Amino acid sequence: MPTEDISLQETFINELEKLVANFQSNEESVLAEAFSKFAESSKELLTPMKNLLQSVNHIVFFLNSLLKGELKGVKGDLKKPFEKAWKDYEGKATKIEKEKKELAKQYGMVRIEVTGGEIAEEMEKERRMFQLQMCEYLIKVNEIKTKKGVDLLQNLTKYYHAQYIFFQEGLKTAEKIRHYVEMLAEDLHTIKLNQDEEKKQLCSLRDQLKPALQLDKEDSVSRQSVYSMHQLQGNKQYGTEKTGILYKKSDGLVWLIFSFT
Repeated sequence: MPTEDISLQETFINELEKLVANFQSNEESVLAEAFSKFAESSKELLTPMKNLLQSVNHIVFFLNSLLKGELKGVKGDLKKPFEKAWKDYEGKATKIEKEKKELAKQYGMVRIEVTGGEIAEEMEKERRMFQLQMCEYLIKVNEIKTKKGVDLLQNLTKYYHAQYIFFQEGLKTAEKIRHYVEMLAEDLHTIKLNQDEEKKQLCSLRDQLKPALQLDKEDSVSRQSVYSMHQLQGNKQYGTEKTGILYKKSDGLVWLIFSFT
């Protein structure tokens, strides 16, 4: 998302610069200068914005990694080696105690309990493995505790500083062009009035031209509607009426006969 936001901001600046070039080519200096000012202001905020969004992205990534990975491990897989070592230790201790009682029974003695020292002598390996797994587990818990506490707050502190700088730069940039924007509002009002007046005059001219064009169109249609079978009128001294049979060949296929007067 941060990359998309930066890309969108850069596109916005590019479009403003295109408008600057367009209005400069049309010699509309007031509008060209206005778009140029806003483009420059947006450029000044681009770097602080990048830092802010990168800081947010880093925090989100850090939290996702912490919540979905390491914190989940504390409750699940992270405990398994430690729990297995403890079970092995308990199992070996129970087995040794049982073996010693059984051995005493074979010699006709009854042992109610076996001392811890006796068991410890034969469980050096298991004891050290249990201690190792316990240390590994506690080290991991300590790391996660640090990450979800101190490390996360340090990242939030960096985000706060990035946010502070962004808003400070934004305020400085806004203050820099504040007077210009106030003056621009008056210029835009004047330009708008001129454009509205120009539009009003053009609309008036259009309304005058439309009826005239409509009359010309009607006259043209009227002239075209007059139909004459023969373009040549002939000599009227020989009369204007004829009687007879008209033979006409249609498409070179059929002879049609018309009676006319």
